Amino acid sequence: MDLSISLGSMAVSPLELAKVYGLFPRLGKKLTPVFYTEIRDRDGKKLEELPLKNIPPTIVVPPNSEVAAGSASVPAVAPTPSSGISGKMPVTLPTYPLPNDPDQVLDPRVAYVMTHLMTEVVNYGTGTEARQLGRAVAGKTGTTNDYLDAWFTGFTPNAVTVVWVGHDNQTPLGPGETGARAALPIWLSFMKEAIKSYPDAQFSVPSGIVFAPIDPNTGKRLEANSSRAIREAFIEGTEPKIQTGGPAESTGDFLKEDFE
Repeated sequence: MDLSISLGSMAVSPLELAKVYGLFPRLGKKLTPVFYTEIRDRDGKKLEELPLKNIPPTIVVPPNSEVAAGSASVPAVAPTPSSGISGKMPVTLPTYPLPNDPDQVLDPRVAYVMTHLMTEVVNYGTGTEARQLGRAVAGKTGTTNDYLDAWFTGFTPNAVTVVWVGHDNQTPLGPGETGARAALPIWLSFMKEAIKSYPDAQFSVPSGIVFAPIDPNTGKRLEANSSRAIREAFIEGTEPKIQTGGPAESTGDFLKEDFE
């Protein structure tokens, strides 16, 4: 087992990354990428065609997983209990992929929370340049050690694009060539053209998602009318409760506070 895989130590191709990121706007439903849709000869005669089922893309909200587990339309699956934080907030997730829908490989609620987190990267983090797209957009920059690779993977409700900048011989790009600087501008230039044929839309929110006002300094829940609150998405039942008493500001041990 290589625990550093969770930190990005394993190499992946742009195609593999696009396939994974495509799960998030599709609420956990996978798709199979293709390299071409048709081949024609010099006279325009169609020689081969590969029809696409997802063009134009349609965002269909899958059944809420807790409902699906016991519904008549979806066969029951063995739930996997998750104790949440310190066992206080239990959440039940069915086993994926779903027996009657093998393309549903990720819980819709988990997929949406990931999408929401990456919209925050665009709104407040290293991906702010992507806001120039003028659409609902989420994404993540990536920069490997010694500036060997620069990445930006971003998506709208209808399109996902991965940009990688690097050398095949593993030589550095140069100081400061981060994902935000080297890859994101390419992504933005391409996506401005790529999304023109798609309607402006927002990311679909599945049932079982709740939003809560959170203190960005402490991670604690605030009153709804708090001026310093940010709106964060949670799987229902995992959202933090309003704390009565205690310190108003973080003590600096953010993760420890979350588990208390």
